[in-house]
Amino acid sequence: MSSLVLRALLLVLTVVLTAACTATGELGAGDSTTPGISPSPVEETVDPASPTPTPTPTPTPTPSTAAPSTATPSAAPEPPRAGSCRVLRPHDLNTVVNDARPVPCSRRHTSVTFYVGRLPAGAVKGARSSGADTVTAAAERVCSREFASYVGGSRGARMLTSLRPVFFLPGTAEFDAGARWVRCDVYAYATDARLAELPGRLRDALDNVRLRADLGICSRVSPDHPAFAHIVCSRDHRWRAVSRVRLGAADARFPGSAQLGRAASAECEGIVRDFLDTRDAFSYGFEVPRRESWADGERFGFCWAKTPD
Repeated sequence: MSSLVLRALLLVLTVVLTAACTATGELGAGDSTTPGISPSPVEETVDPASPTPTPTPTPTPTPSTAAPSTATPSAAPEPPRAGSCRVLRPHDLNTVVNDARPVPCSRRHTSVTFYVGRLPAGAVKGARSSGADTVTAAAERVCSREFASYVGGSRGARMLTSLRPVFFLPGTAEFDAGARWVRCDVYAYATDARLAELPGRLRDALDNVRLRADLGICSRVSPDHPAFAHIVCSRDHRWRAVSRVRLGAADARFPGSAQLGRAASAECEGIVRDFLDTRDAFSYGFEVPRRESWADGERFGFCWAKTPD
């Protein structure tokens, strides 16, 4: 079953590189023998034998497979309301059914219901529960579409935000009673184990420069560090993901981590230099997909910049 919660990249993390240039923009003397790459920064010395860190995992909803109730169906309950807020926790994202009570959006909350609608008739026809593949696939499509409309911003901005959509569906009894709604929520991870408190307003958030920056993907340490993990940029950080780069065609075979790393390095150096708007030395890093996520269709990696913010 596919899920709306975007799959974790399951990334192989590479050494952080320091690029240096002369006034003419060429690499300075003493750089690495690999064109475009110079030695790692002193403060980020990397032990090649260090274990590969793993980025923040993104949970995958697991549908209920319980058999439909044999009780006489009652009238379908009212669907959830769009615009409501809830305090969700990471474990709440692991199922397609959620009954968390709404809270006032003026209070602390970690999710916002940005859309509630009816599932396409073709997707639910013949389905015995809301966990049917056709139902969850339709819910994913609906919420992906509505998420883009709700948060705004460019496609590139949505690829670099900590905001993520997740769908929820009626439970077995509700589905038996005729409920056919899909609830779309937005959330973000503050750390790999805790959801972020969301601002009071998220509609068109990625069209707002400040919110777009605060809701970006950041880290306290460099991508090669064992403690590396994605956090929302509103928290203290030293590194920011500034671009996602395509590293292969959809039908391409896995080329190996080393080749992906070379490709990412070549792409990311110029991207990070432009982001920092500098001709001086700077530090950058990158992430590339592992074999497992490549097999699942992931073809993008991250370029990371060490930033003062």
